[in-house]
Amino acid sequence: MVGSEPVIHLDNKTINAAVVRRDRENDLVLLQVKMEIKDALAITDLKPDSLSFEQLGKFLVSPRLDTANTISVAGSLPFSLPKISSTGFLGASIALKSGPLLLTFVRKNSPAAVSGLEAGDEVISINGMMIDKAERYGAELQKYWPGDTISISLKRAGNVYSRQIVLGEKPLIAGSHPAEMFAGGKSKRRDGFARVFAHDAVLTPAHCGGPVLDAAGRFQGINIARYSRTSTLALPAEVVWEFVSRK
Repeated sequence: MVGSEPVIHLDNKTINAAVVRRDRENDLVLLQVKMEIKDALAITDLKPDSLSFEQLGKFLVSPRLDTANTISVAGSLPFSLPKISSTGFLGASIALKSGPLLLTFVRKNSPAAVSGLEAGDEVISINGMMIDKAERYGAELQKYWPGDTISISLKRAGNVYSRQIVLGEKPLIAGSHPAEMFAGGKSKRRDGFARVFAHDAVLTPAHCGGPVLDAAGRFQGINIARYSRTSTLALPAEVVWEFVSRK
């Protein structure tokens, strides 16, 4: 979401920033500004200091600029969270059964529909990967993000054809359960992380992106997403350190 010419608003000033690198998998962008920022965390403060089992249930602090700091409790050790809601959206389904892998449903106005795919088409391959089992269809599509372009080959009436399709974003389904209705809602990107930990800070998606510290002020990571009514996700310190110190 960060453009090619970002600016930072600091002390009523607008400062130009340069994009040093991006990490799509961890949803991080490293920016550089040509000035010293007072009261910031030093690079050395980012060195890995991972949550340990002994720290579970201990207090964490998420600094806020607009109000008092948010206090939370460490709820997990780092874990992997595969892509589910953030997977690129094609809009074409197949039946989980043996035999030819036929499209059973093509959603109206989806990338698949716009590209001319139809129910009854047989899926042959995606980006050169032969799709010979129903479970491979979903597994292959799960590798890609919204905006990625895939090449899909299909067969219709005995003739093989191919399409280059730009994947979209999964349509939002409004939640009606009380657990889904909370101020600010979930983050748009809230999964597809190789390493995150959870805590119960009440942050909105707009508040994510800041540091989370332990009660002694040691850097523990960056709040990266509001996952649910009771959970915020943070990238551990070692993930941030690896990204910042990458050659």
